Amino acid sequence: MCGRDDPMLVTEVEIAKAIRHAYWQERQVIEGSGSVGIAALLAGKIKDPGRCIALTTGQNIDMGVHHRIISGEDVDVTAEE
Repeated sequence: MCGRDDPMLVTEVEIAKAIRHAYWQERQVIEGSGSVGIAALLAGKIKDPGRCIALTTGQNIDMGVHHRIISGEDVDVTAEE
């Protein structure tokens, strides 16, 4: 992503922030795995990204969980399973 070959990790909290951002700023409903690029960018984990894209894919998210995330609630998705 953005010329980086190194793997990086994003947290569940960063993923939730990315889902919120996608919904409120971009009007997109995306699942957690589809939001990791946005999460890395928002968290500042990509230094000097320049012009880049974050590919967002998938809308396979429980809408109740999505609503809780975009409403700002802390959601432990591992407990949901």
